[in-house]
Amino acid sequence: MRRALTLAAALAALTAPPCAADELKPALTATTEFLSLDGQPVPSIAPHMPVQIRVSIANGLGGGTPAGLKLFGWLRRIDADDLPCGQAAEAFMRTGRLPNGTMFLNDPVIGVVTEDGAFAVSDPDFSLASANILGAVTLESRVAALRGDAFGRRFLLVLPDAGQVRMIGAAGHDLGAIDGLEHPRDVSGAGNGAVIVLEGSGALLHVAADGARRRIAEGVGAIRPSGNADWLVALQPETGADSGRAVLIDTGKGVQSQEFAAPDLRDATILEQGGTPFGIALLTGAGIAIQYLDAPELVQLIPLPARVARLAAAPGGRVALAWSPRGGPAHVIDVARGRLVRSVKANSPISEVAFSQRSAFLMLASQTHVGALGLDAIARGEAADFREILIGSAAQAPRAGRQLLAPLWPLDGMLAVHAESYQGYRIMESSTMGDAPAMTATPLRGGIPRLVATLDRSFREGPEGVFQTVASLPGPGRFELVATTGLGALSFCTELPVALPQGPEAAPVGRLAIRPEGEAIRLALTDAGGHPRAGLVGRVTFSALTGSWRAHADLRTGADGVSDLAFALPPLDAVLIQIDAGNEVFAPLLWERDP
Repeated sequence: MRRALTLAAALAALTAPPCAADELKPALTATTEFLSLDGQPVPSIAPHMPVQIRVSIANGLGGGTPAGLKLFGWLRRIDADDLPCGQAAEAFMRTGRLPNGTMFLNDPVIGVVTEDGAFAVSDPDFSLASANILGAVTLESRVAALRGDAFGRRFLLVLPDAGQVRMIGAAGHDLGAIDGLEHPRDVSGAGNGAVIVLEGSGALLHVAADGARRRIAEGVGAIRPSGNADWLVALQPETGADSGRAVLIDTGKGVQSQEFAAPDLRDATILEQGGTPFGIALLTGAGIAIQYLDAPELVQLIPLPARVARLAAAPGGRVALAWSPRGGPAHVIDVARGRLVRSVKANSPISEVAFSQRSAFLMLASQTHVGALGLDAIARGEAADFREILIGSAAQAPRAGRQLLAPLWPLDGMLAVHAESYQGYRIMESSTMGDAPAMTATPLRGGIPRLVATLDRSFREGPEGVFQTVASLPGPGRFELVATTGLGALSFCTELPVALPQGPEAAPVGRLAIRPEGEAIRLALTDAGGHPRAGLVGRVTFSALTGSWRAHADLRTGADGVSDLAFALPPLDAVLIQIDAGNEVFAPLLWERDP
């Protein structure tokens, strides 16, 4: 559906040449389209249906659109108390904040793989019930790796036992799978829609956007994607008399670019600046070897005080961190000066490290804290402050193989997940200094998180002046898109063509009651008319109001509407009881024990 919106900019009178009042032209004009994923116009948008939002901006004064133009947009339910579009846009540009219940389209979404084999895409700005879940799927087998593919606007999930890589879009929609793979272990998106897959045999495959496959390398033990999707490094371990090798891969072309041999090679990372690789750092038993792409024969060795297993570099290639998930300190390397800056040790082994634009974040295996290290001070040659930010209680059983840090690009900061409390903490850059960490919590529902990744869903400019993103509506009702460019003062609203503007009729609601039975309880269910609900088959969920305890059980009722099973619950003061019985709705019950 196409809706043309032509709005005069407030600055037009100041920038246009002198002319009569009726000849004034708007500085910028916009046309909005709502399209299906295959590019066809959508007459009506159903709840949870993925839809492309395309905004075409033109210069009303002639010529192209201004260089560096950015489009910000959000979806809001239409309400009589809404601010007018111009005022809403001005409030956002001044404060950077939006009212509760809006869906901001210029921030990342969160993909979560749970311990019980589900995958959910969540909106970090929604937090009521399950409203922040944009889409969820149950996976056929265990996921070995989860990556965000920024170019393809999709999450890539590696399922070794199924021999496939699943692709899930930013709105939680299924984009299909790459099938017929040999026990895949890892994956990375390329900058042109292609995908690089590491198979269990050590073969590295290039899978083009049209499905064509080509083998790039053999004997690969691991891959390390970089911040630029056009490049990654493949690690080939030692074999017999041959040294280990790090191979620089051009992912777009699907070819080997350069290779670097190193004895006792343990890890490697690409050094890049402005999105262009300039060197590679190799972690060996002797320390860290820095080699530059334009002079690979020159090697700068930086000794380390102890052997470690992992290495990662910050955006800009100025700083690298080396650590071991088994324990010990993390070593901070100033690549430009070629020296060890400092070693930092936490109260628990460091399980993973991730970087935002200006900070390094270190997840502790205990899940109690996240370490934060500012990088700007290192670039200035000053001592960098290291602080530990409390995010939750200690994990009962720390598990290896978790991925619980993810950069919040295009925002600054990091998402740090405390698995057992189902919370993702958005820690801002300012948390690397001062006393109070600047962070907010996002509930992650659907199960205990095991792997997390983020995906930028911002409006992206394709052809000049054409901005596009993908979204879905959280439920029925009337919605509108509010958009603003800031520059040029173009702000507008346009209503979405929804399938359920008034929402569906409310389903009859049944009731739930408690029947004590010794130290256990049975559940008595009645329909909306108060009659016993006999022969019901479903599931019951028990949740603590405080802490992270939650349990599920099968539910069957007899002729009297009472559950066949008696449930013994832990000694909690209050438990929330919810029934899932398909299309039948039962009001949740908060059961409080007698004191």
